[in-house]
Amino acid sequence: MIDTGPSPTSGHPHLPWPRVAFNITFLDYAILAAATVSLLTNQTWRWIDLRLVGFYSQIWLPALWVLSLLFLRLVRQVPRNAAATLTTASLDRRGRMATLALLPSGLIAVILLLNTIYFYHLMTLPGFDPSDPIPLCLYVLVVLLRWLAARPDRYLVMPQKSAPLTIAPPRHWRFATNSPLLTLFAACWTALMLYVFLFAFHADPPPPGVTADVGVVFGNNTLPGDVCGRALRYRTMKAIHLYQRGVIRHLILSGAAPDGQASPAKNEPFAMLKLCLAHHLPRSAIILDFHGNNTRYSCYNARQIMLAHHWKTVIGISSDYHLPRIELAFAQNHIHAWTIAGHPVRWQQTSLFALVRELVGYPVYWLDPHYHQPEPAQ
Repeated sequence: MIDTGPSPTSGHPHLPWPRVAFNITFLDYAILAAATVSLLTNQTWRWIDLRLVGFYSQIWLPALWVLSLLFLRLVRQVPRNAAATLTTASLDRRGRMATLALLPSGLIAVILLLNTIYFYHLMTLPGFDPSDPIPLCLYVLVVLLRWLAARPDRYLVMPQKSAPLTIAPPRHWRFATNSPLLTLFAACWTALMLYVFLFAFHADPPPPGVTADVGVVFGNNTLPGDVCGRALRYRTMKAIHLYQRGVIRHLILSGAAPDGQASPAKNEPFAMLKLCLAHHLPRSAIILDFHGNNTRYSCYNARQIMLAHHWKTVIGISSDYHLPRIELAFAQNHIHAWTIAGHPVRWQQTSLFALVRELVGYPVYWLDPHYHQPEPAQ
């Protein structure tokens, strides 16, 4: 609920812009929770690339931003017993401190803009295949600018049952109250952020010194010329690196071949194989699965191959947001799988589209263990 101020009959003016006050409060929770959780889990690089302003800024700038957001909330929060003692001078003082607290947010917005420009510059280079044409930094920038444009340093959060104001506040001040709806939203949003940063990107690598029988590389888009797209390339390169280090003994390259396994067009296993052979992996160590049309198919087919070769241990290799669903799909096929993520070199920010797909896909797989399950051969 929005407190639009006491009625004129009680001696106080009607305060304007209640909808904006509500929207700012709503965004307050969203921005603060997401920034804090990403900082505490050391994953701010998923939405902002701070290499533009120096390596150490990746550590101190997000921390400074979160502290400024916490300070901003503290400055604008009015205790119940202090509402009646507000003066014009104290409002001005709070306003100056709140404006100062917004400076790190402005700096973050500038860096997000530079990140966006850099991303679209990369799109002009040959071989760059973005999984999402809109970078995550642009989504964050739009939300942040919307919040800054409404001047969040010019409103106070009042208790629902506070003493009446003894002054007529300047017209540029807005007042809002915390409501049960906003509290519920804050709890749900924070829980979602914790899930995303602590679970949705979770990898489960094997213990040090363990060599797995096989690593399964999960397919993704290919580029014209029958080569790996960006995501598929870094997944395959991670598998190559693991084989060269002796972490895995064999590889299963699993993906779709819509025109048949004999055709190289859009043939994901064929593109991965070309990359493996270019890095001098022996052909005898590689098995191609041309029927890995989805995660379930790839895990099911890998199980059949493992049974045929009497292999016991497996590592799933894919993008980090994909790993929990891979681990679940293997478990539903009665196989414990370790998981390892491959990471791109030039652009590491997470694809929002891919993340949302996994947030839907994981519960679907969990609720229906036979969803996308291949039919057994007759």
